[in-house]
Amino acid sequence: MASQEQSVEQLFGAALDQRPEDRRAFLDRACAGAPEIRRRVEELLLADEEAGSFLEKPFLSSLEDKWDDTTPVDDMNGTRAAASDFKPAPVGRFDPGQVIAERFTVIRFIAHGGMGEVYEVEDRFLQGVHIALKVILPHIAGDAGSSRRFEQEVLLARKVTHPNLCPIYDISRCQEPAPPFVFLTMKLLAGETLASRLKRPLSIPRNECMSIFRQMTAGLGAIHDGGIVHRDIKPNNVMLDYSGSELCVSIMDFGLARLYDSQTTITVGLIAGTPGYIAPELLRGDPPSQATDIFALGVLIQQVLTNRCLSEEVHGLSVKASPALDAADVPSLYIHSVKEFLSEDPKRRCAAFQQIRSAFESGSNIATQPSIDSPRRLTRRNFALGSAIAACAAAGGIAWKWDQIDDLVHPIPHKRFVALLDWPPPDNRVKPMLLSVLDAIATELSRAEAFDRDLLVIAQKTITDITTPAQLNELRESLGANLVLAASGLPSTKELHLSLSVLDSSGTRTLREKQIHVPTDQQTSLPEKAVQAAVELLNISHYQPNGHRLKVGTDNAEAYSTFQDAEVLMKQPNDTGLEAAIEKYKQAIEIDSHYAVAQTRLSWAYIRSYFLHGDEAALMLARENCEAAIAVDPNLVEAHVGLALIYQRTGDLQTADKEFLKALALDPSNPRTLLYRAEFYSASEHWKEAEDAYARLVRSRPNYWLAHNEFGMFLNSQGKYPEALMEFRAASLASPKSSLAYANIAAVYLELGKLSESLANYARSYQLNTNNVAALGIAEINRIQGNYRDSVTHAREAVALRPSSALNWVELGDCCSNIASMQKDATAAYKKAKEVQEEQLRIEPKNGPACLFLALCYAKISDLAGCAVLLKKAETLGINDLDSQLLKVRVVTLLSKLDEAFDTLSRCIQRGATAFQFQTMPDLEPLRIDNRYHRLVASTGPVTDLKI
Repeated sequence: MASQEQSVEQLFGAALDQRPEDRRAFLDRACAGAPEIRRRVEELLLADEEAGSFLEKPFLSSLEDKWDDTTPVDDMNGTRAAASDFKPAPVGRFDPGQVIAERFTVIRFIAHGGMGEVYEVEDRFLQGVHIALKVILPHIAGDAGSSRRFEQEVLLARKVTHPNLCPIYDISRCQEPAPPFVFLTMKLLAGETLASRLKRPLSIPRNECMSIFRQMTAGLGAIHDGGIVHRDIKPNNVMLDYSGSELCVSIMDFGLARLYDSQTTITVGLIAGTPGYIAPELLRGDPPSQATDIFALGVLIQQVLTNRCLSEEVHGLSVKASPALDAADVPSLYIHSVKEFLSEDPKRRCAAFQQIRSAFESGSNIATQPSIDSPRRLTRRNFALGSAIAACAAAGGIAWKWDQIDDLVHPIPHKRFVALLDWPPPDNRVKPMLLSVLDAIATELSRAEAFDRDLLVIAQKTITDITTPAQLNELRESLGANLVLAASGLPSTKELHLSLSVLDSSGTRTLREKQIHVPTDQQTSLPEKAVQAAVELLNISHYQPNGHRLKVGTDNAEAYSTFQDAEVLMKQPNDTGLEAAIEKYKQAIEIDSHYAVAQTRLSWAYIRSYFLHGDEAALMLARENCEAAIAVDPNLVEAHVGLALIYQRTGDLQTADKEFLKALALDPSNPRTLLYRAEFYSASEHWKEAEDAYARLVRSRPNYWLAHNEFGMFLNSQGKYPEALMEFRAASLASPKSSLAYANIAAVYLELGKLSESLANYARSYQLNTNNVAALGIAEINRIQGNYRDSVTHAREAVALRPSSALNWVELGDCCSNIASMQKDATAAYKKAKEVQEEQLRIEPKNGPACLFLALCYAKISDLAGCAVLLKKAETLGINDLDSQLLKVRVVTLLSKLDEAFDTLSRCIQRGATAFQFQTMPDLEPLRIDNRYHRLVASTGPVTDLKI
C-alpha cells in the first residue's frame, strides 16, 4: 500500500494530467467521501496554476507535422527503422521486392550507417512480419578475425532481452547475390531517434524527460547485467516511440558490444566511441567498461534535461556537467545522478547508477527525495505539496482508501482474466525460473477466484515460444484473457532479477509493474515474493496467499535449479521432454535426498509415462515415489492426489477415495484436486458424487472455462442436455476464443436435433481454430441431410487434422458407405479405425468405453466374433455412462441381438436420450423397421425436421 505522501503526490500528478475541464469529475471519483483530501488537492492545483505549470503538454501531433524536411539525416549507427527519420532513397545495394536469403523480401531501403545498410524487410517465414535487416560493411564482414569476434558479440547480445532494448533476432551469412555478405535481423522500431527529437525547437516535456531517464537506466542496467558493455550510448542509438499511450524508449545497436571482462574488441576501421560521449579514462587508454557506458548516459541525459544538443556543450572529446543542469525542472536526485555520472571517478559513476536504478525499480517516489549532498531545491509545486502533506498528517489518520490512488493513476479492468506468460522472450538461462514463478502464481491465485468473481488466472499447459507482440496477443485471446501478467528476468552472478508487468489486451501497453531482486543463493524465496507481488498488481482482495503452500520444498539452490529444469522439460509439447524430465527430477533428488516435492513431481512424470506407454512398472515407480514423498512431508497434497490416481488405475477405488479425502482435508479449495476427484467419481460410475464434485469445482473457479467444459462433458454423458448446454455456454462466455467450447455447444444442439444451431456453432468453432471436432460435426450434419459427397469431404478433413482418432475414421467410413462407388473406401476407413483403436487400447487396457468402441470397429469390418469378445470384456470394465450405452445399441444391433438392442435403447431413453439421436444413428436400420422402435421413440416427443 502506498504511503500517504506518495498517494497525495500521485493524485496531484494524476489531476494535473487531466484536461482542466475534466479535473472536477476526476476529483469527484478520486476523493469521494474525503472532502479534506479534495480541498488539499484543489489548493495544490490552484497554487500550481498561479505559479505556472512546469508540465508541458504531451507531444501529440504527428511526427510528420513536426519534422523539417531540411533536417540532415543522422548517422545510422543504430538499429532503427523509423519512417519519420528517413525518406526512402534507392541508393542501397538491394532494391524493393528483392529477396534476401530466400526469406526476406525488401520493402524499402532506410539508410546507410556506420556499420552498413539498413532495410525494412518482410519475413516470409513468419507470415509477413516486417523487421529491420542490416547488411554489415564488407571490410568488417570480410576480415576473418573481426567477423568471428563480431558474430560472437552479436550472439551474446542476442541473449539479453528487456522492454527497453531493441532485440536482435539473428546473424546470418549469405552467398548470393555476390559478393557474399553478413546481415543482422532485428525488431523494426517505429518513431524517431532521440537525436532527431533534440534537434527540434520544441522542448521535451518534463514528464518525458523523466521517463527517458528511467527507461534508459533500466535498459542499460539490463545490458550490464548480461555482462555486456554497449560502448556507443548516444542519441542516435535511442529510439522514441510515441505510438502507444506512453512514450517507449529503446536502446539500439549492440554491434559494438563486448564482454566487459574480455580483452577482445573490434578495431578494423571503427572508432571505439563518439566524441563528446567518451569517458576520460578512455582518452587515457583504459579499456571500455560499465563506467564508460554510464558516463555516456550522463552526457545523453544532460542533453535531455537541458534540451541542448551536444554541440552546445562539448569542448573536445569529453563533456562535463553543464551549469544549465541545475535549472532543470526535475527531482534533485535526477540532477545529482547526472552530475555523478559525469564524474572523473568511475567508481562514483557506478555507485550513483546503482542508487538511482534501485530507486526506479523499487517504485519509490524520487520526486520527494532530497539530494544526497545538497539542500533540497523547493519549487512552488514542492512547497505546496509539502504543506498539503503536513496538513494531512496533522489531521491525524483520515479514513480514506489510499491504495485506490494506484487504481486511479494506473487503472486495470474490473474483470481481470489474466494470462500468465513469459514475455518478452526470455534468456534460456532464466526461463526455468520464470516458469516456476508463473506456476506458483497460477497454483496459488486460482484459489482466489472463489472470493473474487471477476478474477481468472490462466497458465499455459505447454511451452509456446512467442517472439512478437502479435503472437502474444493471439495466445492471450486463445486463453480467453483480457490482460497479461508478463514475467521477465535477467540473471547475474550475484542476483536474480524478476520483473512482473500487467499488460493491456493488446499486449503492448504496460499498466503496472513490479521489480523483485533476490540473491542467487536465495532463489527459493522467489515464488513467494512473486505471488505477493501478483496479488498487489492484480488488485486481489479478501484473499491472503498461503506462505506454507508456496515453499518450494528445499533450501538447496542447486537442487531447486535442477528441479526447475525438469519442470521446463515436462512442459514441452507432445511429451517430447518427458524422459529427460524424469532424469532431471532424479538428479534433484540426488542433490537433496529430502526433496519431497521433486519426488512427487517424479511420480507424476511416471504416471504420465504409464498413460502414454501402458507400462505397469512406471505405475509402480510412481507409487513408490509418492509414498517416499509423503514419508518426508505428510502434508504434500500433490503426493496424495498422485497416490489416489495410482490406486484408481490399479482398481483399489476405496483407497483412492481415501487419498482424495486426505488431499482435500489438507487443502479444501485446491482446484486440481477437485477436478481429479470429479473425474475419479465419473470413471467409477458414482454419478451423484461426480456431479457434486464438478459443481464444487465451478463454484471455486467460476470463470475458468475448462472447469465449465468438463462439467458440461459430464452432464452430457448423463443425458442432461439442457444443463450441459448451459455449462458449455458458460465456457464460451468465459473464453470467447475457445473453439472447443463452441464445438461442444454444437454437439449438444445436434443431439437435440437443432441442426441450424448446431451447424452455426460448428462453423464458429472452425473459424476460431481449424479443428477436427468441428470438421467431424459438419461431416455428420451433411451425412444426416443426405449431402453425402460433402460429408465425405469434411470427414476426410477431420481425419487429416487428427489421424489418431478412431472416431474420425469410423465417421469417414459411414459417410463413404452411402456412396455406391466408395464401398472400398468405407472398408479401408473402418480397418484403419480398428488399427488406431487397438493402439489406444494397448495404452489404456482397462478403458471400458475404448474397448467398446473397438468392438464397433470389429463389427464394421464384419468380424462379429471378435466384436462379441470385446463387448463382453468392455462390460466387465464399466460402460454404464449414457454415451457408452448409446454406442452399445449400435454394437448389439450389428451383432443382430435385437432384443438386447431394444432393452438398451429403452434404458437410454429413460436416461434422457432423444429420438433424434436414434433416428440419425448409423447401423440401426434393423431397429427402425421394427414396430417396437416406433413405440419407444414416440414417448420422447416429435423428431426434429432434418432439413435446415
